[in-house]
Amino acid sequence: MSSIINIKSKKKLSKLLFISYPNEFKYLEELYKNRPEECFISFFQDDRELFKLKPNTKKIHKRLYKLMLKETLPSYIKSGRKKHSYLTNAFEHKEANNFFFVDIKSFYPSITFEKIKRNLIINYNQSSAVATFISNLLTVKQHKSNGQRALVTGSPLSQSFSFLINKPMFDKLNNLANENKIKMSVYVDDISFSTKATIPFEFIRNVHAILKSYDYDLSKGKGKYYRGSEGKSAEVTGVKITKYGLFITDKRKRKIKKKIKLLKSQTGDSNLFNSLLSSVLQAKLVNIKYGKYERLLQKYINPSRQI
Repeated sequence: MSSIINIKSKKKLSKLLFISYPNEFKYLEELYKNRPEECFISFFQDDRELFKLKPNTKKIHKRLYKLMLKETLPSYIKSGRKKHSYLTNAFEHKEANNFFFVDIKSFYPSITFEKIKRNLIINYNQSSAVATFISNLLTVKQHKSNGQRALVTGSPLSQSFSFLINKPMFDKLNNLANENKIKMSVYVDDISFSTKATIPFEFIRNVHAILKSYDYDLSKGKGKYYRGSEGKSAEVTGVKITKYGLFITDKRKRKIKKKIKLLKSQTGDSNLFNSLLSSVLQAKLVNIKYGKYERLLQKYINPSRQI
């Protein structure tokens, strides 16, 4: 059993990633360092810069992801792991009525090459050469990072890796929450705190200070605090928490309708279909009425099926 911890030699890393050594490894080392644009296709969606990985690069990312899965993740992390989603994140807070929500500004573009390399060496005990290879493998120049290399989106390991690189910060926030008897959960760059008691202003100030100490800022208009009865209409990662139970937000409803409309014009797009089906199945866990969309999608797969 191995993981991303204590990898000291490039030869060992190449073996773990199923890359032949030294020729293929040296070729990839030069490619990811000097020509990363050949490995990632960038595109924009809703003003966000996203990346599609070339097949061989995606294959290596998946292998690295399997190594990362061998790391024990704390219970507060709800993204980038099996059997967890934005719903399991929201369920963590359904009994509370006082909330504090934090959304980190430009999270992925802020996870730069230098930050990744430094954390791999200090927190995961890797050699500089190994940390450099992995940092180059996972980063590319981005608009929001002012042309600096930063963690790509669209990779199988983006969510998990963004947490592992920032684990010391999230652990510090969780320790602060525990000291104040406040529950914390993390879903990518959304950090949710909740309690039945009042959340002290000093706690909120300390959360801001910790984020600042790791060179992160809050997204504009984020850092929301809900209190008492107001908290019973709070939104946690796309789910409304109300005194009547949990509900899908209007924004998430619109996303599902948009995917349905797109699927009608892009018949046969398996990625879009799978994305829509996943969204519908998760929405159904909150609202059983979404079962009608699931039945329609099943008919889409098998037109002869009776509904």
